[in-house]
Amino acid sequence: MDKPYISVVMVSYFHEKYIEKAIESVLAQTLADKLEILIGDDGSKDTTVEILKRYEAKYPFIHVYAHENEGLSANVYELFMLAKGEYIAVLEGDDYWIDNQKLEKQIKIIQENPCVGTACNSLKVDNDGNELGLWNEKIRSKVLTKWEVQYYQTALCHPSGVMFKNIFLGSDGKFEVIKKASRMGGNHTGLINLLADNGGIYLDSNPMTVWRVLVDPKGKNYSAQKVDKFINYYEAMHKYMDYNDAFNLSYAYHIYNNYRMCQKKLRKELVDSIGYRGILKADLDRCKSKIYSLFNKFKSNKSKN
Repeated sequence: MDKPYISVVMVSYFHEKYIEKAIESVLAQTLADKLEILIGDDGSKDTTVEILKRYEAKYPFIHVYAHENEGLSANVYELFMLAKGEYIAVLEGDDYWIDNQKLEKQIKIIQENPCVGTACNSLKVDNDGNELGLWNEKIRSKVLTKWEVQYYQTALCHPSGVMFKNIFLGSDGKFEVIKKASRMGGNHTGLINLLADNGGIYLDSNPMTVWRVLVDPKGKNYSAQKVDKFINYYEAMHKYMDYNDAFNLSYAYHIYNNYRMCQKKLRKELVDSIGYRGILKADLDRCKSKIYSLFNKFKSNKSKN
């Protein structure tokens, strides 16, 4: 295969219990003969890298990049820059796909709709594999407006359900904001905003992936670190400040909400960033979002009746 049609970007970090299932779910895809699998391991100290090396030795289209810990965002971004496929699909090393036609279906969605990427719904399971329901039980399949992406952000989808046209080909660092904005949580929020800003996202209500909700205060995954408040409001505020500069979208609402959770001494930094008018606009955006939420709730109740 001279050039892969699809690049599957996978990140791993202490995933020795789960990484094989993740890889096997990719190998089971109907388009498995048209892809490359790029796996970035972010400094695992268990047997994850040994498992990955075995797969790399067996399959010539699997490429493993093991390095010291640099954070989730940098790990993902570097894989994006290495991807040669026309499309990129994301899968985290502790998750897996449950529809063998996932890639095929998602390419069709992108080709038939005014969008540059798509994201499917996900099933949630706990540490023992017990089902916890859907990622989002209220979504309906449609192309998202920029406003919806701006407001809902990562509540829209899980990273392992995202697929998009490879906008990183020849970008030469143009989209580096998704690495710089946050060491841990900037890659997913940055990516969906990037897609919204460069052609749109189709949100698919059908669950084709499984998200392992591994919330353990002593754990190594992103959810555990979030519980430990590694990803805090201060970092989130700065992340959205960076997005304000990088995208043709406004994040005053998110900057303001995260600022409100920070200490008062940060007020000057916020004013310097978006100004007093920005703060007033954030208040207005917050009011608009509440009205929008109430309208949707009213419309939903009306349709049920």
